[in-house]
Amino acid sequence: MKVLTEKELIELYDVYFKKLQIACSDIPYQNLHFFENASAIPFVVMHSDFYEYKIIERNLLIKSETTDNADELLYWVFNDILSDLSYQFELLNRVDNQADCRIVAFEEKLRLFRVLNPNWAEACYEQIQVYLKKDSVVLPNID
Repeated sequence: MKVLTEKELIELYDVYFKKLQIACSDIPYQNLHFFENASAIPFVVMHSDFYEYKIIERNLLIKSETTDNADELLYWVFNDILSDLSYQFELLNRVDNQADCRIVAFEEKLRLFRVLNPNWAEACYEQIQVYLKKDSVVLPNID
């Protein structure tokens, strides 16, 4: 698989981000970062034949994933962005007496993923189901 250039990756990221801004109008633009930092800001390291997606906080590696697939890389990037957005949404739209507040956040995350890429929404749904299964919680179907 061909690894995109930094410019091509940014252009593709911007296409998805514009879709996200339409679905969630108050989100400020977030750059796709390509420089290492220790501030827990995710960044991409470009290699000739693969990408690294990393998060470092206080010089401690929090996340490190590699792929040669730009689509998979962008899924990881937007998964982190949408996690933040969906929990902000949940806080603003908390349902009293709901047994598990994560459900509202997960439903919002899936809604936003469907706007970006239906395949990403399906992958996210599967991840959430595995995560919730540990607590014997079931997320309603995404259709």
